[in-house]
Amino acid sequence: MLPAVPPRDCALCGVRQLALFQSFPPDVLGRLSVLRRGVRMVPAGGQIVPPGQPAAEVFTVFRGWAFSYRLTHEGRRQILDFHLPGDLIGAEFLAAAPTGAGADALTAVSLCAFDAALLMQAAADMPPLAAALTWMVAREEAVLAERLTAVGRRSAADRLGHLLLEMWTRQRLREGEDGAECRFPLTNQHMADVLGLSPEHVSRSLAQWRHRQLAFVDSGRLRLPDAAQLAELCDWTPGYLHPRPIL
Repeated sequence: MLPAVPPRDCALCGVRQLALFQSFPPDVLGRLSVLRRGVRMVPAGGQIVPPGQPAAEVFTVFRGWAFSYRLTHEGRRQILDFHLPGDLIGAEFLAAAPTGAGADALTAVSLCAFDAALLMQAAADMPPLAAALTWMVAREEAVLAERLTAVGRRSAADRLGHLLLEMWTRQRLREGEDGAECRFPLTNQHMADVLGLSPEHVSRSLAQWRHRQLAFVDSGRLRLPDAAQLAELCDWTPGYLHPRPIL
């Protein structure tokens, strides 16, 4: 298990050892250590970035889970993505104009904070860093494309199946391990807000997959006894989740 607080030296970060992530050259890691503003600890349910406000920082999740979202003028929440250790929060903040997105802690989280403007300046003379940032933004677009297709063209059960498979696969890729079970701190409301469903629809869809013995969510855990069959039924492929860089 990772410690609560990341080390000062980015080269010693335990998250970098996870199977999912590609390594940076030592000189880039040294520069990142200098660029890092510090560490933020946010309790479960706490706000990381207020929605609708300009943000000067981007964050790498060191420990815990978070999510980014937008609010409508009526106060309805659309979750855009969930962020696990190694994920970047605030790729959109690297642009000059604010996007209206916010971010909250799903569980207690430890975050490495970087000044967005200084990070972009550093990327101008460090090609590996520029390539990594480009890759991260492209990954965000790939995830959003999956979300949009699911919300617009898939049944409620298939939307849920896609989400369960994605979160299960993202954790397996990080740990480099096999196994049918993983952590799953999402509530029905979180799943509803990312899939464009009501919590009742989520509950019924979970019951469908549970009845078919393909997916079980209970007490913060997710179990997929036959992920291959679930993926076939949902028409899901993990190509957009392959190994990638980490800040």
